[in-house]
Amino acid sequence: MAMGLLKQLKYKYYVTLPLYMLTRGERIVLNAFFFLLLAMLFTGVYTYFPNHLKVVAHRTYYYYAGGDAGDESDALLGIL
Repeated sequence: MAMGLLKQLKYKYYVTLPLYMLTRGERIVLNAFFFLLLAMLFTGVYTYFPNHLKVVAHRTYYYYAGGDAGDESDALLGIL
């Protein structure tokens, strides 16, 4: 079942993009570009998203409680 899904996704990837019309070298360059783009996206999310959650927790507590949260919002949400 999982292999069928992977084959279907691979087929959609090849047909949606013009990969079937490209030479092998062009395909490698295009796939490397997409891989690097996704790697940078995941690295950025892994690096900056936890800090963003902390900022959002502080702002949520500020609007909910009406004052500065300090470390209370971290303890409340279980974030560092």
